[in-house]
Amino acid sequence: MSLKHSVNSVNLFALVDLLYRAGRLEETVDFGLAIADLDPALGHSGTFQAMALALEEQGRARSAAAVVGAAVAKEPTWHVDFLAGWCAILYRAEIWDRLENAAIQLSRSAGPLAQGREQRDAASFYLGMSLFHRGRLDQARPNLESYGNSRSGEPVESAKGVAWLAVAAILEQTQGEDAAHGAYYACTIHAPEHSAKAWLQVANRQLAK
Repeated sequence: MSLKHSVNSVNLFALVDLLYRAGRLEETVDFGLAIADLDPALGHSGTFQAMALALEEQGRARSAAAVVGAAVAKEPTWHVDFLAGWCAILYRAEIWDRLENAAIQLSRSAGPLAQGREQRDAASFYLGMSLFHRGRLDQARPNLESYGNSRSGEPVESAKGVAWLAVAAILEQTQGEDAAHGAYYACTIHAPEHSAKAWLQVANRQLAK
């Protein structure tokens, strides 16, 4: 009996998910690609989600985004717990237009205020960066400031520093260099390990006084 007729969508997902959770990323991708065209694989969105996460962890964000895009075209229903991973994939792949939609979904899926704060703050970061990179600066700024001022952790590496540097760039472009001082200073406070440019800007302004 062929593989096509001997498995179902749940079994295939279980195998791919087991490989992924065991840290066997190459095997996750190889097996996922081998079954990608089988109807049972298409019947469980988690199969492609595990593949995408494995690719992203291998540093292949563009390939991960392509897997997500192909799967969404066939099955638009995604597990809520995958939305954060999906946003991270799109962010690292710099696919800014699709990141906006994913970030909105992430925000909407957040639970009650206290429990969902971390998720909403992450959504604000992703949405703000999506808008920033597409030139929608007035809309990007409040989202980035909201995340930057939050106590939430970083959904991706250097997120706090990236957010405040983006705010500074927006202020410089829209209001002039002096207006950006506060954002650069905020970067030195919230993300000192990622703020060499911010420290330089703050120092230059202090010397100029």
